[in-house]
Amino acid sequence: MRAASSWPFSSSCAAHSVPRWQRCCAPSAPAGRLLSQRRRLWSGFALHLCCWCLGAAEAWVIFRLLGVDLTSLQALAIDGAVVGLRTFGFMVPAAAGVQEASFMLAGAVFGIPPAAALAASFARRARDLALGVGTLGLAAVCDANFAFRPTERRSG
Repeated sequence: MRAASSWPFSSSCAAHSVPRWQRCCAPSAPAGRLLSQRRRLWSGFALHLCCWCLGAAEAWVIFRLLGVDLTSLQALAIDGAVVGLRTFGFMVPAAAGVQEASFMLAGAVFGIPPAAALAASFARRARDLALGVGTLGLAAVCDANFAFRPTERRSG
């Protein structure tokens, strides 16, 4: 009888006997390297949670300005539902209509009038537009400075 190490492809057979999750989370695998950096992982989680809470606070302020009384947990639920539904509509360019429908759907669950939910959606859209235009303007200025930098002429 032959030893297991002398069989052809014995190392690949042994690799298949190890569960897939153990192979992908091994310290040398990318997922293993990520999971081994616990401080970075937790700080990324905390930053994401903070941004999510700030988005909910923004929704709470918008609804408050529109005259709708919401609790902070309701605002968190509405913002989470809107962001989740908007994520599923990633194939729609600029999520046109997806965000508005998401606000109206989430607003209906909490008894918010459709007009107020639509106005809140437009306020969020205005924020996105202001940030987008500002960023594009900054990129254009930086690109123009880069493109119109004087170059030395070669005498030929």
